[in-house]
Amino acid sequence: MPGETFSYNKAVGPYGPEDGFKEATILLSDGTEELGYGGGVCQLSSTLYNVIKNIDNIEITERHNHSSPVAYVPEGQDATVSLQSDLDFKFINR
Repeated sequence: MPGETFSYNKAVGPYGPEDGFKEATILLSDGTEELGYGGGVCQLSSTLYNVIKNIDNIEITERHNHSSPVAYVPEGQDATVSLQSDLDFKFINR
């Protein structure tokens, strides 16, 4: 709704097996990869970021880049999320 903050983690998370997520490759903060739950959620958050980043009445209030480049968007155009690291993608619909 107008004036409300959208939190990606609140809308999509948590990312565990009890929430329907399967094991997939996840990127860790040190740039290494391992199997874990929630693999793929950053691709969706990055896609959402790229859709809304140029909309005038949207104010992005929190966004973080991955610790290393990802293959699915150009460098610097990603939006990593993690409940464990308290990284979220948030925006306000003005």
